[in-house]
Amino acid sequence: MNKEPLINIIVPVYNTEKYIRKCLDSIINQTYRNLEIILVDDGSTDSSGDICDEYAHKDSRIKVIHKDNGGLSSARNAGLDVCTSGGEFVAFVDSDDWLELNMYETLLEQIYLYNADIATCKISIEYSDNSRIVHKKLKSNICFSVQDKEVLIKNFLNRKIYYSSANDKLYNIKL
Repeated sequence: MNKEPLINIIVPVYNTEKYIRKCLDSIINQTYRNLEIILVDDGSTDSSGDICDEYAHKDSRIKVIHKDNGGLSSARNAGLDVCTSGGEFVAFVDSDDWLELNMYETLLEQIYLYNADIATCKISIEYSDNSRIVHKKLKSNICFSVQDKEVLIKNFLNRKIYYSSANDKLYNIKL
């Protein structure tokens, strides 16, 4: 890659003080470094908002929004509203999730390799007893282009972009 596009990562946060540090560490330590990390404290009543502020003081790539509770969609939309740095891509991470450290580097490579607008990857679900299952069984990453919007919509509806989660994808911001 000749240029390093900015990836905006939006993290809705609500009462996840038990998990948020592991989540944020997995984002700030990504192998791909050109990130804008937008933490949206959606009216947390625990120390999650304070932890967000603490991380923002440690890493200049982090912006924090504190807002009244409005739910997941409201928090994601608030994050989208402040993607001000001209990022070319956007990703969403739930505050109780954590990422493989090369996730965004790999997804971005796939987008460029296939001239795609969306790239998605495998996810795992890990339980508190440390058992782990792979919830999304893909042979490899999947990429889609919006050049054929009907095919893209059909793939979403037919679960070819399986597991209707926003967390395992990198999106072209144009979408």
